[in-house]
Amino acid sequence: YFYVNNNVFCIKNLYRRCVCLNFFRVQYIEVNIVGIIMLSIMLIYTLWVQRDILMAEQQYFVKMLVVNIVLFVLDTFTYVLNYHNIWYLAAINKVCCAIYFVLHGYFAYLWIIYCIKVLYPEYKMNSFKRFIISLPALAVVCLAVISIKTGWIYTITNANSYLRGKYFYLMIPLTFIYWVMGLLLDFKEILYPDRVREKNVYIILAVLPIPVFISNIIQMKYYGLSVIWISIALSLLVLFINVQNNYLLRDPLTGLFNKRQINQQIMWEVKHIKNAKYYLFSIMIDVDRFKQINDTYGHSIGDKALIDVAGILKENFRKRDFIGRFGGDEFIVMGHIKERNEINILIERIKFLEREYNKKNNIYSLSLSIGYSVFDKNDNISFENFINEADS
Repeated sequence: YFYVNNNVFCIKNLYRRCVCLNFFRVQYIEVNIVGIIMLSIMLIYTLWVQRDILMAEQQYFVKMLVVNIVLFVLDTFTYVLNYHNIWYLAAINKVCCAIYFVLHGYFAYLWIIYCIKVLYPEYKMNSFKRFIISLPALAVVCLAVISIKTGWIYTITNANSYLRGKYFYLMIPLTFIYWVMGLLLDFKEILYPDRVREKNVYIILAVLPIPVFISNIIQMKYYGLSVIWISIALSLLVLFINVQNNYLLRDPLTGLFNKRQINQQIMWEVKHIKNAKYYLFSIMIDVDRFKQINDTYGHSIGDKALIDVAGILKENFRKRDFIGRFGGDEFIVMGHIKERNEINILIERIKFLEREYNKKNNIYSLSLSIGYSVFDKNDNISFENFINEADS
């Protein structure tokens, strides 16, 4: 025991406090490093292994991975800088904190855009709508930058220590706007009777914000505990696994749905047509003389022809329509239309794109045979006649 200013201190207790502090610091950094490694593996796999079949919404998934990694790095950096009382380290700490909170808002913004892309792939968002959606994130950016001087959201003390500002809790409702908006859009699609996919496709988006809400409550209650971004990293891991499952249902050459998913989609369409307010169409497409293309120009040119046919179909149809490759040179398209005669417009569009393609291609001439069928709720539709009618 020793005395300082008439206070009694125990060396043993001080030692225990120092050991606990160091242990907590090490654990904090270890958790962040684990998050960085996990997210980096997902990022590398997505960009390198799946770069040829990366869908539009996955570009936002990649951005979320990158932002989450940067947030882990900044969080670790500011934590290590704490209590290093050197003026330039304090300045760096302030800048890191500003970027850290700016990325809070940007990550939430990326999430809602990702949800919109997944739920409404045919929806085209103009610049004005993007600006309106980005307003909460822009408010977060302004607060984060202003706080460098005002300390509204955070303060870096003279001892280079991070403290929450008096308006810190404004950040939470601003970012929660995006998470709640995503949930509302998702539940709207789940409950929509004329949706074009099974419920489980949308449920994964409804589950992911739950760890975000829980971790925010925990971190608000227990100051200094870092659980938000590791929780979001785990949510992204669940989303990543779900994305990989979706890739298993796609044809590796063209990126279209494969036969297994085609069969599942047909069963789903047959089941839901009974109460539908739309017409269900199916279009079967064969590439004429495909064997001749292979024999004359080689299999690599044949593969390119199939990829080009897939491109024509993607360009012609809406993103909510189902486009699949049966195998070989056979393709199928399924979707919903409001009037029966709309099918003729779709087929004419395919033929137009086929002619345009042949004008540009001087190696071979592409020819497509097309069959179709249209059903409504009064038709006696089954799995077999759904395919056979269009095929014949």
